[in-house]
Amino acid sequence: MLWLSQLLSLSLIIMGALLIAGSFRYSKALCTFSDINTSRWRYLFALIAFFLAGYLAYFLFVLVESPQATQFIVAPIFFGGGLFVFTVVRISYQTMVELKKSSEADRHNALHDNLTELPNRLLLIERIDQAIALAKRNWTQTAVILMDLDRFKEVNDTFGHAAGDKLLQLLAPRLINCVRQSDTVARLGGDEFAAVLGTVNVDDAIMVSEKFQHVIDEGFFIEDHMFKIGASMGIALYPDHGTDAETLLKNADIAMYRAKRNAYSHTVYESGQDVFNPRHHTLVRGVRDAVEHKELSLVFQPKFDVARQSICSAEALLRTNGAKFGGLDGLSRETLIPLIEQLGLMDDVTNWVIVKALEQSLRWKTLGANLAVAVNVSVKNLADEQFPKAVKNLLLSVNAHPEQLIIEITESSMLANPRNAQKLLGQLADLGVLISIDDFGTGYSSISYLKHLPATEVKIDKSFITDLKNNKSDGLIVRTAIDLAHNLGFSVVAEGVENQESMDILAAWGCDQLQGHHIGKPQKPDHFFTFLSSQKIVENITH
Repeated sequence: MLWLSQLLSLSLIIMGALLIAGSFRYSKALCTFSDINTSRWRYLFALIAFFLAGYLAYFLFVLVESPQATQFIVAPIFFGGGLFVFTVVRISYQTMVELKKSSEADRHNALHDNLTELPNRLLLIERIDQAIALAKRNWTQTAVILMDLDRFKEVNDTFGHAAGDKLLQLLAPRLINCVRQSDTVARLGGDEFAAVLGTVNVDDAIMVSEKFQHVIDEGFFIEDHMFKIGASMGIALYPDHGTDAETLLKNADIAMYRAKRNAYSHTVYESGQDVFNPRHHTLVRGVRDAVEHKELSLVFQPKFDVARQSICSAEALLRTNGAKFGGLDGLSRETLIPLIEQLGLMDDVTNWVIVKALEQSLRWKTLGANLAVAVNVSVKNLADEQFPKAVKNLLLSVNAHPEQLIIEITESSMLANPRNAQKLLGQLADLGVLISIDDFGTGYSSISYLKHLPATEVKIDKSFITDLKNNKSDGLIVRTAIDLAHNLGFSVVAEGVENQESMDILAAWGCDQLQGHHIGKPQKPDHFFTFLSSQKIVENITH
């Protein structure tokens, strides 16, 4: 039986040695991790080699010596030791692999967009820096293309964010297929994408932007619907338009907004395009963020009915939250509206203003003040064939009567496309919406054109009202405009009434309604209702 015991001891020692030898592979792999302290694992590797040598020596000892009782005790210990070392090293290896994978996943998530799996802004800047370094070394150029999708918000608003997300996911591989493997396409957030192209010239960059445009124009088929969107792109090149990543992105951004403003698919940055005007760039970004984050508000300015001696309606005026978005407080309408148009957000903003103005009108009505609200619309809205339908849907969405809404359009803006403007205003009038011609007297429109417009009132521009008492020429123009408007069947509103004397003069000339700071300044909704509730709104007008 001694030989059987010796065989069992040898078998246990061999298995222990094999387990020790098996741990070599894992300990060696641990020594190759480059991002951890590997000196301890190298020490363990040496220790395991020492153990293995001891195991082999003891195996030889047992093999040549006569069996002894101690051998039968030591052999299981050797086996258990080998099993312990193998288990500890293997678990350590698996733990380090999982930690490494987790670290790589964290880095990937930190540098990639979760929705499209494209690089994000952080990784894009890193890739731009790498491309610049390569271009500097090889005396070549690098291009940055910044892209903003057009009409993408309509997809989200109409079909939900799931459809919008799916569209972005479908777009990402199309954009990747337009560039080389060494180039980078990134998503910066929302509907904004960017690409960095190494070793290219301006013609190459334009060609890539045209490829982008082509794959976007193909449309996106999602849940039995075909979505058609567009894109505006700006191009900036190293070293002509900047020598660092942030400058190239900023200048590509400026070029992109120029493309959007002029309805181009792409433009190349040119020196002088607001590059020395950081205030403009800040305002553009601020307005965009304010619109996208719904950080907009309305104030209301009253209009006074001369015959009834009471407030008859209010004009809704757009304001932005400047504290959050680039110091936009006090931004004039003359500055704000062009910026919104430049960003291609006019439709969204107009729809928002109409809804909020009507909701406020309905709220006042429940409190006993039945006032129509006037909303300014731009030439962009008059160029949109779907605008009357959109207005109808907005009225239905808040359950408002059409006569609660007054659409104000400037006289000059109608001249861009008179026939189309007349058709769309006619459709709005058919809905029951009231039409007001703003800035009357400044647009040089022909009488024959004006008399066919389905308007209910005209507003004489404040430039003619400000110095009404002392400027005889302005007085003559205003009086003639009032008579002309009445003869054409319009009621007349005078803007810019700043004092009691102007009120008396305009009332004597037959002006129907008055608006200006002397009547009431633009006010927040709650303050406006308090103003309405006051017993003495304005002084009595003497006739």
